[in-house]
Amino acid sequence: MLDCYMALSVPYSLRLAKALEPHGLRWLEEPLHPDDYPGYRRLADSLMASGSTVQLTCGEHEYSRYGFRDLIDGGVTVLQPDITWLGGITEARRVVAMAAARDAVVVPHGSSVYSYHLQMAFPNCPLGEFINLSPEADTVSPYFGNLFLDEPLPERGFVRLAADRPGFGVTLNREDLRRPCEGRVVDSKHQRVPNKMDEELPVVPF
Repeated sequence: MLDCYMALSVPYSLRLAKALEPHGLRWLEEPLHPDDYPGYRRLADSLMASGSTVQLTCGEHEYSRYGFRDLIDGGVTVLQPDITWLGGITEARRVVAMAAARDAVVVPHGSSVYSYHLQMAFPNCPLGEFINLSPEADTVSPYFGNLFLDEPLPERGFVRLAADRPGFGVTLNREDLRRPCEGRVVDSKHQRVPNKMDEELPVVPF
């Protein structure tokens, strides 16, 4: 995948996708401004017309189901809502349902434990994104820093959820909530696992 972070134009995105497709590019993420719905439609139509297998993805900067409706109608095949920005699980479920009706895939942006529960419930959410905020990238640090005592972390490409616990199965770190904020915490003192994978990587299901 290639994350373009809203930096490209439609013609450049199309040329880039065609140039990188022979090298195994699977998806082109957020190449255009998030509000450029006509641009995403043009790009999706051009990719399809050229016979490209590169999937067009976006949505982390979309904040309601109405914007996602326009993206789906415009031919975006992989949607990436951020559960914490979109309005929570309720709105995310609506987006997933709309996507399922149009054979689109949902791979939530970040969101950690919130997106993991969504992915466990819906078959058109085949993958989870984990944003590693460890400064040296030698450990896998919790997405929410010290906010939770037991945030589930990916190990060898998979995440285990506490299905026998209420809510999202995590424990709020009340002790840290009593302390003054010292800026952004990027490496949790409570949790840390080695950053390593098996030699055989998980199979991408699409």
